[in-house]
Amino acid sequence: MNGRRRTISLGGALVVLACASPPAAAQALGSYEGVIEVSGVQSGPSVKYQAKIKVIMPVTSRGRNSISAEFLAGEAPQGKIEISQWDESDTDKHPDSEGQRNTYRCSLAAPVTLPVSVTGVVNVDTSAMEHTWSVTVLSLSNMKLNCVHSRSGPFTKDIGVAITTGTGVPGDQWRNPIRIGSPTNITAQYVLDPTEYTQGQFGPISQKWQFVLK
Repeated sequence: MNGRRRTISLGGALVVLACASPPAAAQALGSYEGVIEVSGVQSGPSVKYQAKIKVIMPVTSRGRNSISAEFLAGEAPQGKIEISQWDESDTDKHPDSEGQRNTYRCSLAAPVTLPVSVTGVVNVDTSAMEHTWSVTVLSLSNMKLNCVHSRSGPFTKDIGVAITTGTGVPGDQWRNPIRIGSPTNITAQYVLDPTEYTQGQFGPISQKWQFVLK
């Protein structure tokens, strides 16, 4: 039961590359420092969670009408995720030899902060004053859950997490541009509902964020 990664990424393989410093050109263009608050649900097993994600996203191009930050894992500094709630439960699909369907329930042992690798894209249209984005974070260490199994009793397990947030599922975030008041201090909120895309496994995910250009 140990070492499993509960993934809340919304499709596509997550490629974790060796950590590297952002290119000098990207550093010279600045970066968006982001705080993303998320709460959501998942099925199979059932999960309810709340977390705050803190990331630094290096700007890779900057023009008269646009600012963009596109980065693979290792091209942005490590971020962190502060997880305040993680409630998980499941029931066996088939009864055991005694005809019983075993169940288990888990909850976060204590609020935890984990380092994360950061992958994603932020696109800001400064002429239309709109932005789109998608960010995936992958924890670099695990968190501890306290659990109870209906048959065997209490146990603990360690899991990592991967969470994708944004204005759409990865590669499709551009379809939902959101208005901004300033390209240097972006604040907004949006409910991402990828249930159709993920065949009911993930979502909806409530999101609130602030991206500050430094």
